[in-house]
Amino acid sequence: MSFDKNNGKANKIYSKRIRVKSASSLRSQIISSQVMNDQNTGIKKDELQIEKELKTNVDSSPKNETENLTNIIIDTAKNVELSTNEHDVAKHSSNEQAVKKVSKIKNKQKQQYFYASVILGPDISNIKQQNYAGTGYSAGFILGYTKNKFSLETGLLWDKKYYNTDAKYFNPKNKDSFYWYGSLVALDGVCNMFEVPVNISFKINKSTKNAFLFKTGLTSYFMKKEYYDYTYKSYGNIYSANKLYKNSATNLFSVLNVGLKYDHSLNRSLSFGIEPYLKIPVGNIGTGRMPISSTGMYIVLTKKLF
Repeated sequence: MSFDKNNGKANKIYSKRIRVKSASSLRSQIISSQVMNDQNTGIKKDELQIEKELKTNVDSSPKNETENLTNIIIDTAKNVELSTNEHDVAKHSSNEQAVKKVSKIKNKQKQQYFYASVILGPDISNIKQQNYAGTGYSAGFILGYTKNKFSLETGLLWDKKYYNTDAKYFNPKNKDSFYWYGSLVALDGVCNMFEVPVNISFKINKSTKNAFLFKTGLTSYFMKKEYYDYTYKSYGNIYSANKLYKNSATNLFSVLNVGLKYDHSLNRSLSFGIEPYLKIPVGNIGTGRMPISSTGMYIVLTKKLF
């Protein structure tokens, strides 16, 4: 009997020691968890302060100590989880702000860039809306700079134009060289020239995929060849003559350009467009100093450079 009593007492003492040891181990875990939590939240506490707080919060009874420590562990875990969530939210918010700043910078960079275009299209020219003489062409390249909605561009084009006119619109400087000038009836002309446009364009809509632009500017013509078939009257009879002129005229800013461009983005750097245009003479053009107007439509392939 005495052996059973002693054995029962030993078991109680052993279980009590186990509880105390477990409580001590739990206390150490709480302290280390609390220290890590305080480091994350920026609160500075040492282990002695945390130990003091634990002692004031834990009941002195050995039976309640484990339960109290368990509750404290649960509360601490909740605090750590809340702190971690708040830290993640703050980190996510700062990341979002950084992404927004980067995207703004990229968008700003996208809104200003240099570009190059290759253009080709038919050309229909006439003088004072007279008879249709034939379809020519215009082809070349353009270099430009875009900032926000505005673009400034220039380039070099090679043009071939067909036209005809009554004698009254043919006004050469040296009339004496045309022995038939006084009896000139009409003429048919074709010319080859370099064209140098200087244009400003304005983007009408906000779409980056499909853009509409209004364009205007001035063009200079550098005549390389002019060929004319003349019809004149002499002594009641009709005669014809022809003449070729080379490097005959330079007409600076003699034409007003007006156009509307549709531009479709193929990828980040390449786009395809069409551009109907009208070229209105504001000065005299060619050897005959004639008011040659032109209309047509360019096909445009554009690449962003940098």
